[in-house]
Amino acid sequence: MRTLIACLLISLNAFPLAAQQPAAASLPGKAHAALALFAGDWDAQAKFWMWTDPSAPPMEATATVRAEMIMDGRFLLQKVQGQSMGKPLDAIGVIGYNNATARYEAASFDNMGTSISRHVGEANDAGDIVLHLRYQDQATGDTIDRRTVKALVSTREWIETAHETRNGVERKVMEIRARRIR
Repeated sequence: MRTLIACLLISLNAFPLAAQQPAAASLPGKAHAALALFAGDWDAQAKFWMWTDPSAPPMEATATVRAEMIMDGRFLLQKVQGQSMGKPLDAIGVIGYNNATARYEAASFDNMGTSISRHVGEANDAGDIVLHLRYQDQATGDTIDRRTVKALVSTREWIETAHETRNGVERKVMEIRARRIR
């Protein structure tokens, strides 16, 4: 019984020390600092190309993106408000870097569908964030592979492109250009 009480007292006394010294894997690092460069308020112009007719003019949308680092610099929260096809567009995205897996992880959803997209990826040699997603097309039921590249052009501009692969063919389906307003 004394041994049990001694062990309990040691663990209770040691717990505050452990809580004060978080493991390095739980702390934001270089990849999180790269995400922080996307924080701010942005005006965005988007173009979307139809897969069925890539020669058709793209649909266009305008939006404001408010992005901020949350959870002590661990995640970038992006809130999007705008217009697409004459209708209000609302979207939310969260992206972080998982130190344990050395991969970016993101989730996003919007008022144009009913799914939550989950993306995983890495930084390429240029420092762009490249995310991958596999989803099921609501219209056809086909499984689609999507690659999204988010590139910081400067502290005042970023570009995000998305490319989808269907039946072994890849096409660009989206481009967003954003300029900092704050």
